[in-house]
Amino acid sequence: RVKLTTQVPLGVIITLSQNEFTLAPGGQQQLLIKIEVTKDTTPGEYDLGISAETYTETSSGIRLAGSAQQTAKLVVTGESGMVSIQAKSPDGKPIVTMVRLYRIIGGQNYEVAFSENGAINLKVAPGDFIALSYIRGQKVAEESFSVAAGESKSISLCWATVFFEAFGDVPNYQKGSGQLAFVQFVY
Repeated sequence: RVKLTTQVPLGVIITLSQNEFTLAPGGQQQLLIKIEVTKDTTPGEYDLGISAETYTETSSGIRLAGSAQQTAKLVVTGESGMVSIQAKSPDGKPIVTMVRLYRIIGGQNYEVAFSENGAINLKVAPGDFIALSYIRGQKVAEESFSVAAGESKSISLCWATVFFEAFGDVPNYQKGSGQLAFVQFVY
């Protein structure tokens, strides 16, 4: 058996006439390939890939016999804009943190880019976006915005919050009675 998988950028769809088939030794199989480029695809040059993995099913499971990959270049032309995103501290200084950029399509968020250094600079197709920044997995800032063709957008993800890495309480008891006197919070 042969199983096919595709590798494409956001906004490009490859449809194969068959995703899985049986191939006799020394045989060949012709496939029809349909490539769709949506209006949300950022103009640029991309590598498209189709991988074929051969396998046999045995009583103990599946055994891979080999694989191959074919790649091709795709050039997408059209309009674009630029987005520059920077996470900043409350005093306006750049910070190192997780930043994610999503394109909003039909009310759904599709990740376009992410960075672990607090900044994203990217050419995008015109549309609606949301940028988010995180500290230790907690969302601390977000901003929704639109980008038009030929527009350069600069987004500052500023967060005005206090982040406690560790937080705990320490109970204090009266010496004589052993009753709780007060609780001290440690952070």
